Amino acid sequence: MPREGAVSAVILAAGLSSRLGENKLLLKLGERAVVQHVVDHLLHSRAAEVIVVAGHQWERVITLLDLNRVRLVVNPNYARGQSTSLHEGVMAVNPASRAVLFALGDQPLISAALVNRIIETYHQVEEALIVAPRYQGRRGNPVLFDGSLKPELLTVEGDQGARQLIEKHEGEIAYVEVESPAVFLDVDSPEDYERVLREHDRL
Repeated sequence: MPREGAVSAVILAAGLSSRLGENKLLLKLGERAVVQHVVDHLLHSRAAEVIVVAGHQWERVITLLDLNRVRLVVNPNYARGQSTSLHEGVMAVNPASRAVLFALGDQPLISAALVNRIIETYHQVEEALIVAPRYQGRRGNPVLFDGSLKPELLTVEGDQGARQLIEKHEGEIAYVEVESPAVFLDVDSPEDYERVLREHDRL
């Protein structure tokens, strides 16, 4: 029998954007900001709730959000690395949720359909503790974690996010094979932004 249960979605949107020189979440992609695209995709998915963890310039990020539909969590320790945002997200999700899916606020080319495939795979593959997309053998984002991993998520440190935890549980990952590099196209540099713009224009 497929397992059931709600999946919460957390968008990690607290970083400094130090390599880009400006707040990458606020850059325009079409008529909307990068982070708004990520929020929109998750709102149109089967995620039971959408939480945005903001930090750097959170006062500007909040102006882009519909707080009737998403919940904002401010991470005061964002400068200490992405792991602090993971902690805030884990603590903010509805305790009744069976799993939590983490998306990056600067990956605007992911889709609601992809998120739904990840959630569906989690429900279908009962032995999987982690579900992640994979393109040409390379793991991408967003990544879903079973609720049983929450204590371990709260122990990750630094700016590597949950990478060590994922590697630890490599044998318990279900992969969703995808045909688009969108799962690892983020906006960390001007060159990244130009590539995302080109890919977006093709959609």
